[in-house]
Amino acid sequence: VKWDGPRIEQLFTALIDNSLHYTPRGGEISLGLEGSRNAWRLIIDDSAPGVDVDLAQRLFEPFYRTAHATGETGTSSG
Repeated sequence: VKWDGPRIEQLFTALIDNSLHYTPRGGEISLGLEGSRNAWRLIIDDSAPGVDVDLAQRLFEPFYRTAHATGETGTSSG
């Protein structure tokens, strides 16, 4: 297996940090690792609110921004 160790660490750190940040007090975070014949899957399951289905469709659009909690509307300059 060839991989970039620092980038994998950065990815795992970002995923776990997001779970810690958005999971409410008293919530749960579960980590798991599943192996198969030629692949591994990291599973991070938390009790954070999650992402709206419509928003999830746009998350990877260049320059897409969501609305802020203050009521500002989302904008996209892409």
